[in-house]
Amino acid sequence: MYSFYAIIGKKDDATWRRMPIDQKVQEGLTILFDSAAATLRSEETVVVPYAANYKTEPHELMAIDGFGLPNRLQAGLASLDTAPLLTSEDIEDGHLRAIVAIVDPSSPDLVIQVFNGRLAIKRKRWNLFIQGERLTKLESAGLTVDGKVHLLVLGNKLYLSSEWHARQVFELAEFFEEATQETMDNFFNSEHFRVTNPHDVVGFADSWMRKKIQSIMARNVLNNISAKGIQKAGKRYGIDVSLHRVSGKPPRVILPETKKELKTLLELLDDSYLESRMTKDAFKVTSKRKVSISE
Repeated sequence: MYSFYAIIGKKDDATWRRMPIDQKVQEGLTILFDSAAATLRSEETVVVPYAANYKTEPHELMAIDGFGLPNRLQAGLASLDTAPLLTSEDIEDGHLRAIVAIVDPSSPDLVIQVFNGRLAIKRKRWNLFIQGERLTKLESAGLTVDGKVHLLVLGNKLYLSSEWHARQVFELAEFFEEATQETMDNFFNSEHFRVTNPHDVVGFADSWMRKKIQSIMARNVLNNISAKGIQKAGKRYGIDVSLHRVSGKPPRVILPETKKELKTLLELLDDSYLESRMTKDAFKVTSKRKVSISE
């Protein structure tokens, strides 16, 4: 049978609370969570590597290898039996982040339901329930438990049905790979590009742009296309790509000097725009999961 706990607080300082439930509720929640976890990871489930902003299809589940709980939550596993009880204030003040089912705290596999604040039962509202033949106001705070499970922690893997749910509980930034300064320099100094103001361009390269550049360089995109090819691809998707031409030398793509335009170019280079082979319709996509193609 599962034991049930709550995660409360901010993501960078989250901690545990014991959920004060009786045996009947514990048995019912165990059946509910066990069934929901089995549905989440059934025989039909296809597990794909985690990719930022990827929207899973039905029967898909993303996985992050090498996942570990935040330090405070990890340390708290050793003393779950003495963790403070979940209080009305935890629920009413919006501190409750997730309900967690655990079988064995010594080597925990976690079944996690991300808590939706709209399911909080707050005393300031008129929550009515039927008692006998009358509706009576519920004077205590409480919560409604959903029938879904959103996250599974199994060993050192985090399985997630959606990035949004995972981000309500955990910080995922460390699982993005950003470009190093050397990679950034190699990208901007590539023979494909002309950079008018390199200091300004590098200066506004934020974390999102660094991740895109890392992806582009890791997949050797620039080795497989010319500046003219980039311009042609951009034209197909309505993206203006200007070339700098010097007699006797290959043309270069003029890198945009605004952040918005540069991000659009990086999306183009990172294959965020693709075309259907059946309808020829163009789409903006988020997944980089490769599939096998038979000619």
